[in-house]
Amino acid sequence: QASGGKLLYAKGFLGQNVPNPANGNTTIAYSVPDDGTNGEIRVTDSQGRFIKTYRVSGQGQLTIPKTLLAAGVYNYSLYNNGQLVQTKQMIISR
Repeated sequence: QASGGKLLYAKGFLGQNVPNPANGNTTIAYSVPDDGTNGEIRVTDSQGRFIKTYRVSGQGQLTIPKTLLAAGVYNYSLYNNGQLVQTKQMIISR
């Protein structure tokens, strides 16, 4: 079991998107440990419908273009080797 989130952070880190709410491109910081051979950030709408998956590795930033998402509330989740690490929420305004 995770204790204070330490186990989860050992599997990766997902930052809050900036800016939030966003009316243009938005950027998400992430970190996937070196053993994370299958890092993904999955974007879903507020009903849980799949929008897009981005493959990620190491440490970096993912920019989601303003053309991908209509105005609304979305969730984005970091997966490491198929295991959910963290989920955050973003708001897109126009």
